[in-house]
Amino acid sequence: MTDSVSTAIDSRVQWHTCMYDKKNYLNGFELRYETNSATTSTTRGISAQPTTTTTTTTTAQTTNDSIAQVESIMQMLHDTEITGGKDSFSKKSNNNDNGSDDEDIYYNWSDDDFISHNIGGDDAGNGNAAGTDATYIQNSDQMFESQNPILSEEECFDIIQEARDTIAQGLLKEQQEEEEKSQQNNNNSEQGQQQQQQRASAISNSQLGEARLSNMPKTRAWLQDTLQSRFFPLLKSRFGVDDLVLYDGLVLGNQAPSRSQPIHRDASLLTLNVALSRLEDFEGGGTYIEVLDDTLKINQGHLLCHAGSVMHAGVGINKGERWVFVLFVLGESQPQFSRRCHAQALECIQDRQLKQAEEVLQTGLRVATNDHLLHNTMGRLHLMRQDPKMAIKSFQSADNAYPVCQKAMVSIAQILIESRRPRAALRRFNLVLERINNRDLQPDSQMSLKGLAFGARRDAARCALLCAQYNYEKQQQQKQQQNDDDPMMMMEWNRVHLAVAIDRMKTCLNAAPNEPNLLGMLDRAEFLFKEAQQ
Repeated sequence: MTDSVSTAIDSRVQWHTCMYDKKNYLNGFELRYETNSATTSTTRGISAQPTTTTTTTTTAQTTNDSIAQVESIMQMLHDTEITGGKDSFSKKSNNNDNGSDDEDIYYNWSDDDFISHNIGGDDAGNGNAAGTDATYIQNSDQMFESQNPILSEEECFDIIQEARDTIAQGLLKEQQEEEEKSQQNNNNSEQGQQQQQQRASAISNSQLGEARLSNMPKTRAWLQDTLQSRFFPLLKSRFGVDDLVLYDGLVLGNQAPSRSQPIHRDASLLTLNVALSRLEDFEGGGTYIEVLDDTLKINQGHLLCHAGSVMHAGVGINKGERWVFVLFVLGESQPQFSRRCHAQALECIQDRQLKQAEEVLQTGLRVATNDHLLHNTMGRLHLMRQDPKMAIKSFQSADNAYPVCQKAMVSIAQILIESRRPRAALRRFNLVLERINNRDLQPDSQMSLKGLAFGARRDAARCALLCAQYNYEKQQQQKQQQNDDDPMMMMEWNRVHLAVAIDRMKTCLNAAPNEPNLLGMLDRAEFLFKEAQQ
């Protein structure tokens, strides 16, 4: 591995050692940057059969030395987070503690305490929405929702109050710092204007309505006891992991109207969500689980826990106020190489270190051939290198791994359009829309699904129109040349596909009335359809 990638990763290790001072909204999650996909069989939502995924080979093969170095650095990152979590959240020993603290009661959990949600797959991670993390944990094909409150109403109230105070103090501090910086800098200078723009574009935890546990001393002290007596025994009973360490945590507060999160996977082995608000305090909300195509809502004090790699998103609210307590938990003996490789590769790509990004991605794929995000990012890397053929292979591997998400297949279709292969692109768009099956037209469907389906319908109609126009022009040419070739087959193609395309355009126009490009396409499609019927 080159020195530049080692330097980039070393700086990330140093950054993680002070994460509790600098961590922001995006660092709690490994967000979906490009396309997503992983095979899954579920009792609800989309059902898909497991598929074998073959790791995409590239022209520049990663050497064994590079792989070993990347794995060593990923282990170092893991060890740093484990150390930071223990320092921040482990209960400190007290020489005067005689062990008689009545609050230090250990809970015993059983299956009757939970509602389980099946997310499919086997223990090897094949077809499992938990991906490669399925090999680390028991019951990897399940998410668990508590039947009864885990936290009392008083505990929820205390956490919310400290979170409110923390957010308010953060906003006040940021305002004071902004005023000081404005006075120090000459904003008329070019440098001053650039600094002002950078500060304006940065979004802080407080502005997001987010309080980190590192800034909440009362909750953190309470949590040091509660982790060992309540939360860790619960997670151990569900997932069989003994060496749990809390890496990070936060309290999220939403006031209506609020936006939904992007669908993402967490930077954790296990994630634990506790509702702090009552269901009657807000409308909307909940946690959207992509593999289930369903939004799970829990009442005050209740808990939802799952593998951190399950693709999900917090849903925005349209009325009231909603508070959620989120804990990100690691397993000390589970470094999660594939997730860490993906996060590092994204940083390398952002810095235009493409060769280094490929080395890191190949290392991740070596230990996790069915990680759809690694395949997707590899496809993105190939596109940056202007290699559409290899990009298609990577996106196909991503789709094989996780066909629940349609973005990888859409990426393939878009490459085919740019390659002037509209018929091939149309077949991919048809597959995407067949999988979606009009779920985007439901009132409560995810906005991300609505946007993807709208684009797929529009582009599928455009591909059909391009092919129909070609058939029409060829038919007219044959008439002029008095060619004996039978044009009926081409006109039959136009009749069948234009009817579908026209219906798709009208559906798009329901969402975007008077959109000029759609109206122009519709006018031409109706003309060609009429010609094909004669």
